[in-house]
Amino acid sequence: MTQPTNRRDLLKLGAGAVAGGLAAISPTAVQAEADDRAKWPDLKITKVTSYLLECELERAFGASVSVPLDKTRDALLVKIETDSGLVGWGETSPISGARGTIDKFLAPRLIGNNPLEYRKLWRSLWGPNFGNGLATGAVEMAINDIRGKALGMPVAELFGGRFRDKVPVYVSALDYVEGIDIEKWYPMRAEKMVKAGHKAIKMRLGRYSVAREVKVIKSIRKAAGPDVKLMADGNGAYTMGNALKMAHHLRDFGFEFLEEPMPQRSNNYPGYDRLR
Repeated sequence: MTQPTNRRDLLKLGAGAVAGGLAAISPTAVQAEADDRAKWPDLKITKVTSYLLECELERAFGASVSVPLDKTRDALLVKIETDSGLVGWGETSPISGARGTIDKFLAPRLIGNNPLEYRKLWRSLWGPNFGNGLATGAVEMAINDIRGKALGMPVAELFGGRFRDKVPVYVSALDYVEGIDIEKWYPMRAEKMVKAGHKAIKMRLGRYSVAREVKVIKSIRKAAGPDVKLMADGNGAYTMGNALKMAHHLRDFGFEFLEEPMPQRSNNYPGYDRLR
C-alpha cells in the first residue's frame, strides 16, 4: 500500500475518509432516527422563572476571603415549565450575574422549544451566555429534570447509564464563624461530624496565618482520627509562598487535597503547575 508522502496527501486521505463515512450513513438509519424523534412527547417550554432564596443566619459565617462574614445563606433556583404540565428544576449560586444571564439571555432562547431536543438547546444556550457556566448549568439541570420525567428514565440513563452505584462524598462543615475562635470551633465540629458517621471532611483555610492554622489542623486530625479523610479549601486566599508552606503541612497530616489555594485571577495563576 502506498503511503502518503506529504501534508497535502494526508489532507486528501482524511477528506476521503470523512466523505466515505458520511456516505456510509444509510437512508434507513436516518429514517430510524427520525422515527425515534417522532415518538418523543411533543412538549413546549412555556415559562422560565428564577427564584432567589435567602436565609438569615444566627451567626455570620464564611470562607477565608469573606469580608465581612456572610449573615445570610442564599441559592438561586430555576423553574422551567412546559405546556404538558411537566416542570423541571435547577439550582446554582446567585453570583457573577447568574440570575441576570438566565432571565435576560437564556430564558428567551428556551420559550417555545421542545426540552427533549437537548443537544440543540445546549448549543444555543452556550452561545448568548457570555461564558457564565453558573447560569447555563442551572438551566441545563432543569432541562434534564424534564427530560427524565418525560421519558420515564433516570437522568443517568439519558447519558449512557450510571458508571457506579455509589459515589464517595464529604461533608463541608468547617467554616469561619463570627465570634468563635477556630481553635475551638474546628476540632469540635470535626468531632461532631465523625460521630454523625461522616468519613470525609473538608474545611476552609487561609483566613489567618499559616502558623496559627497549622496548630488547628493538628487538633482537627487528632479529633477526627487517622481513618477520616481530610480536605482543605483556600478559596484563593494564599500567595504562592504561603500556599506551598500550607501544602507541605497538609501533606504531613495526611490531607487528600488543597482546593483553590490561589486566586483564579491572580497574575501567577500558572503557578498552580508549580504547586503540583
